[in-house]
Amino acid sequence: MIILGICVGYGLLFHGFFSWLSTQSASTIDSLMPLAKFMVTFRIDALAFGSLAAWLLHTNHPFLKYLRSPSAYLISTGIAAWLFLRSEKAPSYYPIALSICFAVILLNIVQDRRASLVLETRVMNYLGRISYGIYMWHPVAIVLAFTSVKAAPFSPWIHYPLTLALTVAIAAFSYHVFEVSSSAKNHSLPKSPAVTHAAKARSYVRRLSSTDFSQHSSVVSRS
Repeated sequence: MIILGICVGYGLLFHGFFSWLSTQSASTIDSLMPLAKFMVTFRIDALAFGSLAAWLLHTNHPFLKYLRSPSAYLISTGIAAWLFLRSEKAPSYYPIALSICFAVILLNIVQDRRASLVLETRVMNYLGRISYGIYMWHPVAIVLAFTSVKAAPFSPWIHYPLTLALTVAIAAFSYHVFEVSSSAKNHSLPKSPAVTHAAKARSYVRRLSSTDFSQHSSVVSRS
């Protein structure tokens, strides 16, 4: 309920603010433009819808039967594709609608055994390994893609594939040049005494938890 409240509250605040802003003078709009840009890029609604979908899945909520179905999957995929292709003329509800669509799509994919035929491939596993770089570097790739073809009018068939290619290329470079070497250096560093003692403590606790104390208690009682 808290997550749902965040979604509804932010949606009302978002639309109310921009509806009010559209009626103000040019000077007011200019003074509030930094706040407007922040609200556009502040994707707490997407986080909230993702958290709501995770909660539904974790609790195996009865409502899942309406979301995890072939019709819900196809409708969500179609709407998401339509929104992507019309992103240059995106309506105000574009981010929220896209968040809902992807939440439904992921709910249908996450426990579908047939999806493993696509998700557990070498390409997808490699993208999973460089996913941190994809997340970190995709804003840079977007700027580079749109800057490199800024003379051409926006086209999803040009800008999106170029952005995807640049994102994967930069993320792969970052992974192999920085992340792998940094990880290797961290593993080669000597462990601190605190880490060593913690590892010994965990090992001792595991041994205690696997010990059958009932046998020892019976021996003591007989003696």
